[in-house]
Amino acid sequence: MLNLSDYYLSSKNGTFSSILSDNNNGTRPADQVIPFYWTILLLLVNVCGAIGSAILLLAIAIHKPLRRSSSCALLAHCIALDLYATAIAVPVSVIVPTLLGPAHPLPNPFCKYSPLFVYAAIFAATWASTILALNRLVAAILPRQFAHFRGPRAKASMLIIPWIAAAIIALFPTAELGLKMVRGASGACTWTTTTASNSTTAVSPITVNAVFGTYLPLTVTGMCYTLVLVKTALDLRRRRGSRVLQRRLELSRTLFLSLVWECLALLPSPIALAFFQKAYFENLTFQLVLRFLYNGFRGVNPLFFWTSSRLFQAGTKELLTEVCGKCRPKTQVAPMPRHSVGSTSARVPAVSADSTVSAEGRN
Repeated sequence: MLNLSDYYLSSKNGTFSSILSDNNNGTRPADQVIPFYWTILLLLVNVCGAIGSAILLLAIAIHKPLRRSSSCALLAHCIALDLYATAIAVPVSVIVPTLLGPAHPLPNPFCKYSPLFVYAAIFAATWASTILALNRLVAAILPRQFAHFRGPRAKASMLIIPWIAAAIIALFPTAELGLKMVRGASGACTWTTTTASNSTTAVSPITVNAVFGTYLPLTVTGMCYTLVLVKTALDLRRRRGSRVLQRRLELSRTLFLSLVWECLALLPSPIALAFFQKAYFENLTFQLVLRFLYNGFRGVNPLFFWTSSRLFQAGTKELLTEVCGKCRPKTQVAPMPRHSVGSTSARVPAVSADSTVSAEGRN
């Protein structure tokens, strides 16, 4: 019989050793094999997500309305963490072990310290979104006091806090306090508990990790964006022409939709394990769908920014125009014919190729 906690932890953190691990009889079910197309599809989603996150970061860097946002640095921080998750964390922890298989297991030291350099960034991304939501809540409800949060020290503190929280969460499994990460039978790293199965501990390490790593920050973020959206919508009724409020509402709506998508991707796994255990354990397709949601949802995040935010649409358009303008070959302009001194055309200055290209780029 497979361990329920191993299923819960592997589904939450994206490893597959619970599907491929040996049972008590030492045999592996023949039908419990991850399809190759599933891995390739997950890889494509994360590659596209990494490219999309990189484009969003560049759009923030060059588009002035995005740079002028008070939460510009925090927003860029969240997108950069999404880029790390899609480009490094998911491929290293999920895709590579699945492609290599049990014949090429990951080293034990890699599994032991992977919470620090793989999953800490994922925890930091969740808490960074919470800090961003709190920042926007203060700006909407306490605009006068918000001036204290716009200084360089305050911004640096808000960028560091998510990493402190993530380091604390990741330090416990690294030190094997309650949880640890080991190499499973599939060759991939998997979470497991360090306490005995008959332990009388009031709160399991699994629950503590899930609450502080995922559910608490998601709950706080949801409450913040709900208040921001309601407050901003009410303010817009009184100040319909305010561009600041319109941008706040638009960007907050985008971030709220991204949060809803994150909840839809993360919450089905524990719900299935709590209420549909038999169906979850016996149906490999059900497990793969839930794991795909968890490991691929950050790759879909850029779509929410492009479909629901005019600011990011304009920023991306400006970025592409800038790139296409630089890649466009310079056209050679024929020299102007000489005229007599008294002619009118002699007073018109010649247009160089460089000025022509620069003018096209500005348009």
